[in-house]
Formats: sequence, C-alpha cells, structure tokens
Amino acid sequence: EMLVVVSPTLQRLLIELALGSDFRILRLPASSRIFPPPSNTTIDRASDLLAASSVLSYLRSSRAASAAPEASRLTERIRGLVTELTASQGEDGGWPWVVGSSNAANKPNSDRISTARVVWALSSVEPLGLLTDANALEKASGFLTAEYGKLGPGDHETRAIVLHALSTR
Repeated sequence: EMLVVVSPTLQRLLIELALGSDFRILRLPASSRIFPPPSNTTIDRASDLLAASSVLSYLRSSRAASAAPEASRLTERIRGLVTELTASQGEDGGWPWVVGSSNAANKPNSDRISTARVVWALSSVEPLGLLTDANALEKASGFLTAEYGKLGPGDHETRAIVLHALSTR
C-alpha cells in the first residue's frame, strides 16, 4: 500500500490509479477523496482496463509523453488486463459478472452488463495497438446483439448499456 503524504498532481494520481496502486491521501483538502482498493468482478477488471487505456492515451497525447516512463508500465498493465479478460471469455462470447460463478453445469453464466463493459474496455485498447485478439470482440458483439434481441421493451437502461458497448465496437 502506498501512502501519499501530500496531494499528488492530477497526472500522478491518474497514473497511480491506472496502475492499480492502492493508496490513501493523508492530508485531505476539501476536494480530495479516499479511493478504496479495487474489487474483483469482471466489471472491475474492465474498468481498470478503461482507466489504464485512458491514461495511456492521455500520456501519449500530452507534451509530457517523453517524460513519462510510466507509459511502459501502463502498457504492461494493459497487456495483463487484456490477457486476463480474453482468457475469461465464455464459449458464448460473453463474460460472467464474477469469474468462477457458475450454473449447474459448472460453466460461467455470461452477463450482458459485464460483457458490455468488457467490450467497451477492449475497444478502448484497440486504437492503442494493444488488443491481442480481435476475434474476442467479434464473439462478444455477437453475444450482445443476441442479448439485445431478448430485452423487454421497458428495459431502457440495459438497452442503453448494450447499445453503447456495440457503438464502441
């Protein structure tokens, strides 16, 4: 656990969060927040990937890119998260809410919302050249398209989440 004694710069805070560092800010200005350690659901892993890819994009586009050795650390974190997520993809193309959750046949149950978040996250690394298996996104898009057809007319929130994920693809 890293302890930060003074308020970090925004860039440092973004980098440390994207790298998955757990820390607490000891001196709390009114605008500071304490960030809890990450959870361990598929959505959390996808969110970690979104954060890391966003910060890497920021570093690459900023003037400080040459002064940011963290870019290579972020790239390795992204590669690890991509590998972890693609390895946990189900046969049907979707992802479970929690890896290891299972039905009676001991196969993970794919979840629409978890799959949508993973599709968004994997789509975010594709422009960075860090997506190792584009087929994973194709299978997931097929899963989400099929699931969209099963949604009831009143389920606007899930419809929006699935459509957003498909639009990032």
